[in-house]
Amino acid sequence: MPNSTVPAAAEGLPAYGRDQVIHDADRLHHLLSTIDDLVMEMDYGHGETRNHDLDRVSALIRIALGLSERLSANVEGPQGELGFGKSAHSEAMPC
Repeated sequence: MPNSTVPAAAEGLPAYGRDQVIHDADRLHHLLSTIDDLVMEMDYGHGETRNHDLDRVSALIRIALGLSERLSANVEGPQGELGFGKSAHSEAMPC
């Protein structure tokens, strides 16, 4: 076991700063939004031919999209500081 104060998972990784967090949160939201658009265009069927797995996938994407939207909206706080949990919306939707 290494004798170091740096966790093994962080060794050799580049710095991950505020700007990168904001950028990645925004990219994640756009990615999920694109996936949501594609899934909504698929044929879900109806009645006995309804694709219930596609319904579940769509619901999970919507949940992830909502969470990513919340993350993107709340990641930057006043004076450019990370603002996790600083909005009224984040208090209304605990994780």
